[in-house]
Amino acid sequence: MKKYILQSILTLSVITATFVNCTNDEDYEIPPFTHPFFFEDFSNSLSGVGVEVSNPEIVNINTTNTPLWEVRSFNSNKYMQFSSFNSLANTTDNTWFILPEADLNVNKKLILSFDLAQGFPVGVFPLKIYYSLNFDGNPDNIDNAIWTTIPYNFPVNSANFVFVKIKDLIYTNDNAETVKIHFAFNYKGAKEGGATTTIQIDNIKLQID
Repeated sequence: MKKYILQSILTLSVITATFVNCTNDEDYEIPPFTHPFFFEDFSNSLSGVGVEVSNPEIVNINTTNTPLWEVRSFNSNKYMQFSSFNSLANTTDNTWFILPEADLNVNKKLILSFDLAQGFPVGVFPLKIYYSLNFDGNPDNIDNAIWTTIPYNFPVNSANFVFVKIKDLIYTNDNAETVKIHFAFNYKGAKEGGATTTIQIDNIKLQID
């Protein structure tokens, strides 16, 4: 069982969130949620140094270097991890972990929740969350898409490798028609002179409401 810290989240929509003490990984399931549109806890993945996250539904790519998000394991729990500390000298990292495309009807919400931990922080906190309405799913076109930041709060002074629940990062479709949307995790760092903080992510959940 992980140790968690609860953290309030800024969302794209104005909402009021209520937090309770965590006793298990499903505590933040809120009615009428039933089954997530997408869920990944890495429990069925191989893990280890150099074992890249491999899932046909997602895009795992580094547009400036070769290291990718990897599946790691500790105390029988699996999660994905990245750190520029493991990159070569004089290199920079721009790693993307792009979640499956969602068709979002008018007035519907796409909600992202996940568990997040950091270790050995160096430099500016390297992880940002983005959404795009025009990314076509082709990794070659990441730089051609428009990516908008989804703000969230993470306690950067938290203890090493203590997971924090990041809840209710929301995009609401206020357009006049259905939109196609991607959420993405993005880590920017550098072996020398940049961020090398280790980032761990687990229990990624996308929900349409």
